[in-house]
Amino acid sequence: MPGNDKTPLNKHHLHDKFFNKIYSDPRYAQDLLRLALFPEDYELFDIDKLIPSKEASIDPDTGTEKFCDLNFSVPFKKEPDSPVYFGVIFEHTTGNVTKAIEQLRGHCAREIARTNGFVIGILVLQTKKPVDIAKSQLELKFKNRHPLETIHGLRRYIADDPILVVNLPKLSDEQLCGLTTSPCLLGMKHIWHLSTKIVAKIFHSCYALSTENRKSLSAKLISYLGLADGRYDRKRLSAIEADCFPDLPDEERIMSSIEFGFEGARLEGIEQGKKQGIQQGIEQGIEQGMQQGVKQGMQQGVKQGMQQGIEKGREGVIISMLKYGKLEDSAICQLANITEEQLAEIKNKIAKH
Repeated sequence: MPGNDKTPLNKHHLHDKFFNKIYSDPRYAQDLLRLALFPEDYELFDIDKLIPSKEASIDPDTGTEKFCDLNFSVPFKKEPDSPVYFGVIFEHTTGNVTKAIEQLRGHCAREIARTNGFVIGILVLQTKKPVDIAKSQLELKFKNRHPLETIHGLRRYIADDPILVVNLPKLSDEQLCGLTTSPCLLGMKHIWHLSTKIVAKIFHSCYALSTENRKSLSAKLISYLGLADGRYDRKRLSAIEADCFPDLPDEERIMSSIEFGFEGARLEGIEQGKKQGIQQGIEQGIEQGMQQGVKQGMQQGVKQGMQQGIEKGREGVIISMLKYGKLEDSAICQLANITEEQLAEIKNKIAKH
């Protein structure tokens, strides 16, 4: 079933990992700008030159990675030397929306100060219940802004409030279908309430893509659907695809190639796991053997020392054990067959000398 705030850590972050895996690719990050910007603004950018921005994701003071899920920069067509930095936060629960907005505002303010450039934050929401942005204390001043016709216009536009919100639950399926990552967006939008009809729509969206994009996205998407909702395993997904495309040969269907890939990855993972397990076993065995050997050696050494000490004087051996400093008083008493009072007397002698 779909994850929630009480699910294990790996399930809770399934949505984040899928989002980052898809949109960290510059080819697909373009879709985020299409969703966030007005068409007239989108056309001002040289989208083909969008690149991940490592600089914008690292805090220059601490050297640590910032909280934004994604960072990238895009130059203007007419001003190629004045790129705009975009910081993206993906939020899939309703409880942290306000916090995410404030974090994104802070990120934008720091990056504007650091780069003396133009920074825009994009908040992508994927929630079980549609979020009323007004309740999240966000004033979308962009609704009345002017198109980004000039650099100066962009600076005014950012000065209002550099946050754009993409609220997936409120977007229509038709709005998503024209995008390269439309199958992924449909999956993320409907993940809380998957049905056979919705999954069929996702498959149709996959087949509308080019062969290259279909291969690149389908395996990740199918894995995401299956992990998020256990009802949609490979058998059920294959049956839905077959119903959608009954005349398509099995070898040309998405699920056929993904199943082959899954099996190959599983076998490869088993083999890698064996090698890793053997190596870890050897290392653990050596460590445990050394610990046991040290313990046995100490015990044997103490016994030998005691035997020699009997000949040279038990008290000298006890003094040596005290100076050794790694034996408890109770252990010394037991090994030397003396009482705690006798041991205290020997300690007093050592202190006087």
